Amino acid sequence: MRVRIYSLKPHASLLLLGTFSACYFLAMIVARKTLAPDDLYFWNALVTLVAMSFTFCFFGSEQLFLRFSGVSRTGQVRINRTTLCLMGAALVLFTVLLAALSEGYFFQLGSYAIYPVLELCVGLFVFVYNLLRVRKSFSTAQLAANGWKFTILIGVLFAPLGTAPLIIMVGLGAACVGAVWLFAKNRNALEINDDPMPEQWKTLFLGFLLSLFVLMLLNNADRLIITRYGSEALFSEYVYLVTLLLLPFSLLSNYFGFKEMAYLKRHYDQQAFVRKTLGVGALAAGLFLPWFALIYMAQGLLEVPVEVSYALPCLVIVTCRCAYALLSALFGLKASPSRMHITNVISLIAVLLAAIIVIESEVTIISMLYLLCAFWVSRSFIVLWAIWKIEGY
Repeated sequence: MRVRIYSLKPHASLLLLGTFSACYFLAMIVARKTLAPDDLYFWNALVTLVAMSFTFCFFGSEQLFLRFSGVSRTGQVRINRTTLCLMGAALVLFTVLLAALSEGYFFQLGSYAIYPVLELCVGLFVFVYNLLRVRKSFSTAQLAANGWKFTILIGVLFAPLGTAPLIIMVGLGAACVGAVWLFAKNRNALEINDDPMPEQWKTLFLGFLLSLFVLMLLNNADRLIITRYGSEALFSEYVYLVTLLLLPFSLLSNYFGFKEMAYLKRHYDQQAFVRKTLGVGALAAGLFLPWFALIYMAQGLLEVPVEVSYALPCLVIVTCRCAYALLSALFGLKASPSRMHITNVISLIAVLLAAIIVIESEVTIISMLYLLCAFWVSRSFIVLWAIWKIEGY
């Protein structure tokens, strides 16, 4: 029995990630079945804002923390004060911009007070996650980053008993308390110094900012468009549908990318990499088809209208996204900063053009799915083109 327990330890962080993702998946179903339309819209808007914030709340400066921090033999993480100040200033600016854009153009939740509370929570999740990640405390890092998916599930279960937005926010706040507790346990592991910033940190910061901005748009532009140009009911229906159909494959793509990054650091063989990329895409496609059939047959029970026409764009999305996870791992390891900038600018132009075409035509669920499809197809081919331009790859 002891051998089996120890054999699970290397996979504990993955098991936690899967468990928390299952909590989030279940929370979406519970929200759909129990919340009133206005409360359901708040819930879907909130989880969208959380997803955007996780990607971009520090404007990419947390990547400087990962890059410039050092770890002593005793496990202390050393970082200069300037990087932490930059992260704090970015979080404040992001909060202001998010509140202004959200209330002025997109979600219009009716209270500016929500945004500083939300960003304080997410900022803590991201910071503590990265601190623990640098220390290689991967399981505890998953608790910090994804524990909110469990507490918010509890909040959704109790939401019908009171003021749903308040109870849901309390659930998020409970996860924030947990993140503070994790940080307090590890507070001695952070050593702040006054060392100068390394050379070219501004160029690196710009690269991280642009990369994560593009990633945020790839994952959330469809939701921003549908809440801006559609109705609240359409937005809630779309978020629920996309979660049921695509969330498991988002987790799968993250897993593929994580594993490939570790492998590529040790060895790279072009032919083997091409076969693996094609194999991962084929595996994703093969898993998606029965999954789509299952959701299609259970749509009455799940209260989600699924049309057969949704299958093709979703199939392309999951195939490209899982294959892209490997391409992205290779590109991130081998591409120069200038090539990253060029790739991100081209991707940003492609995203904006596709979004304009959809907005000028008609905003529907099927048009949003094809928009998401266009995002991932274009991003995959742009990165593939960029990899071809790297000598030896």
